[in-house]
Amino acid sequence: MSTVLQEIKFEKLSKYHIDNGWYEWIKNMTNESQVEFIRTPPNREDLEKLVNKNNDNDLWLAALRSINEGDNQSFKYFANVHISNISWVDRRCMFGRMIGEKGLRGKGLGTLLTKKILTYCFDSLGMYKVTATCSAINEGAIKSNLKAGMIREAILKKHGFFQGKHLDTHLFAAWSDNWEKG
Repeated sequence: MSTVLQEIKFEKLSKYHIDNGWYEWIKNMTNESQVEFIRTPPNREDLEKLVNKNNDNDLWLAALRSINEGDNQSFKYFANVHISNISWVDRRCMFGRMIGEKGLRGKGLGTLLTKKILTYCFDSLGMYKVTATCSAINEGAIKSNLKAGMIREAILKKHGFFQGKHLDTHLFAAWSDNWEKG
């Protein structure tokens, strides 16, 4: 029986990840909290273009969680992270995340992943401010952003459109000088 440990690491997203989870996650996505993917689901070629795109303002990462099987520790791919709108001059960026494995949602990994993303952005990329947005119907993301220490900076009223309704978008932020690492 495997146990999820409290460790997450990142690696550059590649074609390997498309074939080992990512494409299947997107094809089978039914959770309304993932509004952006459900509205315009990418095909396999779109995903390949994303991982081949070298852009100084975008970074796609695969998130791996450690698992302990007996005396062996290994890492398993479970989520994607997109760091975007990177402003190297202003030292700010934005991130989005998707926990692909349905069985891992609602277990606190979103909060742990968010803390790890913030640590990566502040310590590895040298960012000062990191933001994230999510639809008002994505209660899991709202909770995990707040639990990870982000501040709800704004609610953008009727900012997105999904299934015939305009939805609010929540904007969260964290700053390197007042964020407590988790």
